[in-house]
Amino acid sequence: MGTPIAWIEVLDDGDLDDAVYDGLKRPDGSVHNLYRAYSSWPAGLTAADALYRAILHSPDGPLPFETCELVATQVAALTGCAYAQAHHGENFVRLHGDHAAARSMIDHLRRDTYPGDLFEPRLKAMLIYGAKLTRAPETLEQADVAELRRHGLSDKEILHLNQVSANFNYWVRVINGLGITLGEEEIGMAPDTLERIENARRGA
Repeated sequence: MGTPIAWIEVLDDGDLDDAVYDGLKRPDGSVHNLYRAYSSWPAGLTAADALYRAILHSPDGPLPFETCELVATQVAALTGCAYAQAHHGENFVRLHGDHAAARSMIDHLRRDTYPGDLFEPRLKAMLIYGAKLTRAPETLEQADVAELRRHGLSDKEILHLNQVSANFNYWVRVINGLGITLGEEEIGMAPDTLERIENARRGA
């Protein structure tokens, strides 16, 4: 038996509920350790995954896919969630193109620093909002939304930003609260999967 992937019981692959897990497998047939950690009581997993995909992967998402992955990575970085940061940080790096710049951006997220050569003002405003929602949601005020509007975000884009950040605050608490680890699983989405989602988002 290998190293446990969580602090709770995780069923062997052969014992997973096919009705739940068949639709959640990666292209290579594997299942994320995060999802495997639900195996002893998977009642909420299908709905949680559907919400995640609707928010991040929906073709009509107002914000670019790359931006969504950066916001997801921010939540993981601020909460010390190595699992989510590894996966979504890698997705962001692959989508961004300039890998060195992307990794530098991720490093800055942890410190709430947004140098102008890496973060344009609109993106900086979004990340300041995301940091506040993650660290101190009780301090948010209407003025925080007004600041996003001042930087050109529509209400539809503000809602999307809120949903991405809030959804990942759910996931990192599942991961950190159950001690879910990466183990040997492949990091990030396969390049062709990322391309397919991005093309759908662009209407290509």
